[in-house]
Amino acid sequence: MPVLPEGHRPLHRAIAEVLEADITAGRLPPGTRLPPQRDLAWRLKVTLATVGRAYALARERGLIGGEVGRGTFVLGETTSAGLAPWPPQAGAGENGAIDLANTHPAPVAGPGEVAACARALVEAGTGIFAYQPDTAAPDHREAAARWLTAQGVPASAESVLLSTGALNGVLAALMALARPGDTLLTEALTSPAFKGMAALLGLRLRAVASDGEGLRPEALEAALERDPSAKLLLCVPALHNPTGAILSAERRLSITALAERFDLTVIEDAVYAPLIENGPPALKALMPDRVTYVTSLSKIGLPGLRCGMVVPPTRRREAVLAALRVSCWMAPPPLAAVAARWMNDGTVARLTEAQRLAVSERRALADRLLGDRLTCRPPPPAASFLWLALPTGWRGDDFAHALRRRGVMVTPGEAFTVDTAHAPQAVRLCLGPPSLDRLETALAEVHALLGESPERLGVFL
Repeated sequence: MPVLPEGHRPLHRAIAEVLEADITAGRLPPGTRLPPQRDLAWRLKVTLATVGRAYALARERGLIGGEVGRGTFVLGETTSAGLAPWPPQAGAGENGAIDLANTHPAPVAGPGEVAACARALVEAGTGIFAYQPDTAAPDHREAAARWLTAQGVPASAESVLLSTGALNGVLAALMALARPGDTLLTEALTSPAFKGMAALLGLRLRAVASDGEGLRPEALEAALERDPSAKLLLCVPALHNPTGAILSAERRLSITALAERFDLTVIEDAVYAPLIENGPPALKALMPDRVTYVTSLSKIGLPGLRCGMVVPPTRRREAVLAALRVSCWMAPPPLAAVAARWMNDGTVARLTEAQRLAVSERRALADRLLGDRLTCRPPPPAASFLWLALPTGWRGDDFAHALRRRGVMVTPGEAFTVDTAHAPQAVRLCLGPPSLDRLETALAEVHALLGESPERLGVFL
């Protein structure tokens, strides 16, 4: 039974943290059956709801699991908290919840794209079912290279590799460029997926301070001086997730100089870059020999197409290619054929513009309903998600839990924090998935909850 420290609040967090400490220390080995929630509540003299929330938090951290009728058990090492599990996932249909937790794009593709997809597959012939060299057919890589070049990213058919989405591309880059025990630098707030990748690959993730303009060069310089072994940076300079920051042109030049000075290799996740019109140059354009550029078509409205693009430096190409072969062998040729056709015939450009308009409309709605509740430096109009700093008294996961009870899903700031001891009390709101009417309903619930006191709602029971 957990022994709770005196005066620790909130109690559900204390219970979850004691469970984590006991699991880490081996006092609760994998397979241990935990007490039923009602029994533990009686032993600890707390409410059943408090224990329920503690178990839910431990489950989100990957510590425990269970089945109805069997009970709750400690999970094995492969699902431990160190692997940074995804935040709770919820589709729009889960108990009627409105999903603002996941960065899905607005649904801009329609029946016309479905019909065009079928035609593209028929015209491609049976060759699309064969194994492909270098992750994709040459004409598919050529189409990707033209699309990237039009965005200012130096690319050729020989340099472009295709992946099954941007996450697969980032994972392959990390596999190729890092070894267990290496230090991986990244923004202080970063994707939960990046945290999970670092844990799976045995990398030491180190936070670099950022602000409303993105990664701070002076913080990066300090990190490199403090740890001379740090040689790899993973960053999102275009619409950083979760803050929406766009790294300024001046800062990009400063980071380029630091990369040269410290022999730094960079993985540039540019999955949101297509949504920005006339943005700063890609880091890949400034230092092509140091940057592995990763992007995809997912955030313009085609997440199911699973077509990502990776452009490593020439000297790193074979290593990244080997990692892609190990992780996925090749991009699915039927999907690559559709993506290539749509990049060539202007469909991708049209859908990108439609996504920009959808984001603009949704941002206008969010700005009207939340106003100055947003961060002191509002994210750029192209950002399809918002970083909402919470009023004093609220914790991110408590706010997310309270909002979930009102039928709205958001992701708490703790999920993105590299240094969990300094987690900001904030939540990320994604504006893409629901209809405008449902989005307005969800944002109204967010606004209403911001005006409530957590103590009055009984959050800290």
